[in-house]
Amino acid sequence: MVNGNNTNVRHLDLQQTRIEKDEEAIIALVSLIQSWVNPFAISNSLLNISTAKGAPQNIATDLNRAWKVGYNWYANFKMRDLIAIHK
Repeated sequence: MVNGNNTNVRHLDLQQTRIEKDEEAIIALVSLIQSWVNPFAISNSLLNISTAKGAPQNIATDLNRAWKVGYNWYANFKMRDLIAIHK
């Protein structure tokens, strides 16, 4: 190898067993990623992004109701206090 004439030296990553092992690892990784829930997908159900489990219907209903109440309070505040001041 000192003179660069040794042609028997091969890079370990190019051996067939290593290629097969890497391909198996990639297939396992792709399968894992595909099994995850996409947190950016549009969905009507409430999902926990860390566990990918859906919330029970009663909790989802309560949270939705709380959001609507808060939104209505903000809309009233905006119309009554913020917009009215600038007229």
